[in-house]
Amino acid sequence: MACYGDDYQLNNGLLAPFYERGELRGLVAVENLNPALNLDFNYLIELTADFVGAKVTGKNLEEQRDNDVLTKLNDRHPYLAKLNFYQKSQTSRTVGVAFMDLNGLKKANDELGHDAGDKMLIASGNLISQAFGRDYVYRVGGDEFVVRAARRNSKVIVLLLRKL
Repeated sequence: MACYGDDYQLNNGLLAPFYERGELRGLVAVENLNPALNLDFNYLIELTADFVGAKVTGKNLEEQRDNDVLTKLNDRHPYLAKLNFYQKSQTSRTVGVAFMDLNGLKKANDELGHDAGDKMLIASGNLISQAFGRDYVYRVGGDEFVVRAARRNSKVIVLLLRKL
């Protein structure tokens, strides 16, 4: 904790937590921000907390950024990177993409609590991963999953989707 003289005055501040495996490990604090700088301080402090948290816990920032904390699946960052790669690729290739929205999550959260909703998301992610392989499954939103099915026969993809 910083210690200041008697003349120090705290005018404003931001706190951002950093986590490891869902547990709070520390806080990053910024004091007396200058609003005249016209910066998105919330975004900057969150990035700083992610960076400091990764260094403190020894995590790789890319791994932290690319993996959904709850489901341990890929998140939207690697999905968007793959999508960008395919769009810029000069070779012709067919890529199957399935978008899935988990029905009933809001109701589960409202009626049973967020722990029940989290369990529902984890179970759904595991089910989708078992069908398609963890490397091809992405959690891209609150209750939204995407499967990237490169190099698979479309009939096999449809069959796997129907089993879900």
